[in-house]
Amino acid sequence: MTRKTRSLSDLADAKRNYPFLDLTTVGNTDGSENVLMTYTMAADELDIDGKGLKIVATGSYLDAAKTKVLKFYFGSTVITLETNGLDAKVWIATAYIFRTGATTQKLVVEYHGFKSGNTSDFVYVATPAETLSGAVIVKFTAENTTDATADVLKQDIMMAEFLHT
Repeated sequence: MTRKTRSLSDLADAKRNYPFLDLTTVGNTDGSENVLMTYTMAADELDIDGKGLKIVATGSYLDAAKTKVLKFYFGSTVITLETNGLDAKVWIATAYIFRTGATTQKLVVEYHGFKSGNTSDFVYVATPAETLSGAVIVKFTAENTTDATADVLKQDIMMAEFLHT
């Protein structure tokens, strides 16, 4: 049996295409809006029209008595993915951002929340206007709007992948 080895250039290519992966579970810490996971896209990563970025994130909701708000940010563009009072629910969000100009993008976010007998499925479309010659913050936030109980909304994974044409 032959064992395949990876060269340093293979690893460098993987790092370029998948610049961010966070597998550390985090949750809201109080009743205010808390940042769960953040990826900073470096300046000029999307330097040509048609280049894109894919973000995949997963997590869970707990405690039906609490109203939770989950948001996705691409720079100053904010999309509220869900506000709910459901319990024992897992969620996944996939965002696609494509450059259409130096300061214009197209953004599509697919969101799915799952609970036995109950699902939330949404697609959000936006047209951000971030200046891509500077860094852009991509993040998910959580808020427990009922009280200050921590960890009622968690994020388990966030991954970034570049989509090049």
